[in-house]
Amino acid sequence: MLKPFQESEALVPAMQKMLVMPQCLIFIVSVAGFHDALWQGDDEQAVFTEGRETIILVDSWGVLFSKSEQVGKKFFVSSGRKTNFDGAKALCALIQGSVATPRNGEENRALQNVAKDIAYLGITDKRTENRFEDLTGRRVHYTNWNGGEPNNTGLKEHCVVLLLDGKWNDVPCDDTFLAVCEFSE
Repeated sequence: MLKPFQESEALVPAMQKMLVMPQCLIFIVSVAGFHDALWQGDDEQAVFTEGRETIILVDSWGVLFSKSEQVGKKFFVSSGRKTNFDGAKALCALIQGSVATPRNGEENRALQNVAKDIAYLGITDKRTENRFEDLTGRRVHYTNWNGGEPNNTGLKEHCVVLLLDGKWNDVPCDDTFLAVCEFSE
């Protein structure tokens, strides 16, 4: 049963970024059944919840995001779509988020749970070789590199992916991997 959005106060901070999307239909449902909410616009929709519940944003092209996890005030959402790094940045920008960047082991595990596939991280050394930065240009302090990584094979590996085991690998930014996004309350 859907309740008015206002009754789901715990979701209000997370939803504020979604509500700026024009022409959007937003349903909030809970896998466990505790929060439900509804906001309606014209021809697109988004399903959103918090914690280990599901976020689904659907536009005229189909499902954009389908799984989420929350760590503190940060939400991670999986698109289920594979793209190159620039495509991942553009997809995340649709929800005013950014490509997921884990700051600690707990966030890295949450990303691994959401991705269930090799996924881009919002980390690159494009500006300065072997100086890995997030997308705002801040140096990354938490890392979880796979053995022998980063290695910049062929002098072309400037983006970072999360592997299935939670370790990281540097890869060419034109390669195609899952897009996982993050945004904060």
